[in-house]
Amino acid sequence: MKISREDAYAFRRIFCKMDLPEEIQLSPLARVLIDALDPMNNPDGWQKLYDMVIKNQALVEQIMMIDPKAAPPHEEDDHDYVEAYIQQVTTQAKVAPPDTSRTNGSTDLLMNLYKANQQQGTQAAFDLLQKSQASSTVCKFDTILHEKRIKYMDKEKIIQAGEITAVIGQPGSGKSFWTLRKLADLADNMPVLYIAAEGINPERLYALMKFRETQGIPHTKKFSDNFGFYRNPLDLTSDIAVEGLYEQIKDLKPRVIAIDTFAACTPGIDENSSKDMQPVLNRIRTMLIDRLGCAVLLIHHTTKDGKSFRGSSALRGNVANMYYLIQDDDRIILRSDKQRDSEPSPDRYYRLVKFATRLDPDTDEQLYSAVMVSEKNVVDDPKKPKISRHQQTILETLADFENGLTTRSLQEATDISKATLWRNMQRLSRQNLIKTGERGEPVFITEAGRELLKQLQTDTK
Repeated sequence: MKISREDAYAFRRIFCKMDLPEEIQLSPLARVLIDALDPMNNPDGWQKLYDMVIKNQALVEQIMMIDPKAAPPHEEDDHDYVEAYIQQVTTQAKVAPPDTSRTNGSTDLLMNLYKANQQQGTQAAFDLLQKSQASSTVCKFDTILHEKRIKYMDKEKIIQAGEITAVIGQPGSGKSFWTLRKLADLADNMPVLYIAAEGINPERLYALMKFRETQGIPHTKKFSDNFGFYRNPLDLTSDIAVEGLYEQIKDLKPRVIAIDTFAACTPGIDENSSKDMQPVLNRIRTMLIDRLGCAVLLIHHTTKDGKSFRGSSALRGNVANMYYLIQDDDRIILRSDKQRDSEPSPDRYYRLVKFATRLDPDTDEQLYSAVMVSEKNVVDDPKKPKISRHQQTILETLADFENGLTTRSLQEATDISKATLWRNMQRLSRQNLIKTGERGEPVFITEAGRELLKQLQTDTK
């Protein structure tokens, strides 16, 4: 019998009459046992627990190896070790035997993979892994209880490990800016790959570096080496093309692969056909996720009305998490639409912040780009009037009409959606920048609104 390192740590602390750290995560069985016996406050409970454990020599040896004064171990560290070893033994010719103290119930599998690697090579180890996964689909209740907890690759808990996460948005909603920033944050600690199927503007990278400088984040060789780019569309409909990508990136071993966009990487398919979509999604899982142990971030378009993702429902059925990027005036909302293993998460808010990048090498003109920044980290200039892009458009349009405009005419003139127009008109009215009347009556810009426009025009000169 073998127990988790966290359970062993807990028993060792209890037998040494030391309190358990609050953050320790015990197995359900150990938690029930400790709660029932209450060994820290009940001497009889302490003795019963000790008598139960002391009967098993293997448990005694495992527990006695633990330093009770050390920081508590985390079971997921063992899971990470197992995952890393499996990836190593199926891709590298020369590997050391697995550390059986960290195999977390996978000792036999890892030893068999190691033997296959040493005797027949990496392909044999990979084939054995595939067979073991296919044969382990039936298991017992307690087996699932002890499986790895859900893990996310990022601090915001958006990209789920070993799964496909889809981010959907209309053109101009900031999908590529959001993706670039997310991968940059990850690349400080792990290899990532950005499949920039629609191209990548180097000014965005310069702007990203400028932003990171403002945050005190140095541009290191590790970051540069971790951040890989594939600058052409990847044909996800072709086994040969995906296998070619795998051969190029197997040494990088990216933990997250972003595909931007899905449409650009699926030439010739009917997005509305599950018969066309399902093989592509299967290919992503079997040829990339399963072999590399990575997560995939899929960037995709909405329908024309922006209310749903484009294409077959097979997409929604095959992703663990789905988010929509929604442009709400000057801010961008990331809204959860599906989370397979939890309730939808709260909305997250971002802003695109402009950065001067470099001088044009041909004209010496200043070049600019932008970076997606969490709204809570955006510090507005206190001297600059707080007004959004849509609100400024409304004021500029009304300034040309002395007799005002009806709401319908204003909508046609500004090309702003009805809901967004109405919301911004309310904000402008509360600030006394416009004057609205009864329904159907014209909307006017006020003197305060004209003064604000003059100030804005002065600031931009």
